[in-house]
Amino acid sequence: MPNNTMAIIADQLADLYKSVKGIEIELSHQEADLVPHILRLAGEGWEGKNEEQRKLDRDKKIAGDETCKFIQARITELRVDLADAEGEIEALREQRDALRWQTRERLATALEAKYGVTPAPTHEPMDAGFEVEADADIEELSLEQSVPDDEQIPF
Repeated sequence: MPNNTMAIIADQLADLYKSVKGIEIELSHQEADLVPHILRLAGEGWEGKNEEQRKLDRDKKIAGDETCKFIQARITELRVDLADAEGEIEALREQRDALRWQTRERLATALEAKYGVTPAPTHEPMDAGFEVEADADIEELSLEQSVPDDEQIPF
């Protein structure tokens, strides 16, 4: 069953990745379509004596334009769809990772039963300690390679 479940998750992820790409493309087109409409509304510029008044005039004209309202509504809808799809992708990735860990645990249990070997615990990623060591090594190298204040950097 896990292999079948993994295949289903892979298919769902593939569909979602395609969906996300389509949403991103349409979103960029809608955002690009909005610009000429706003420029058309601006004409010679926004009315007002200062920045605040000009911004208020801009917002009023955009809010009163049916085309801009339609495009902005579509942009909002696409952003919601994109967020939903990204949330689904994250949930499916978590399910996939959980299935992988379950499979590893079952494999380790089977190997232990067959060969009498006790495997390392599978509840933590094996490289968790490595990241801490790598960060410490990078920090140590940074300190060793720092340039004294009296030397010039040649670029």
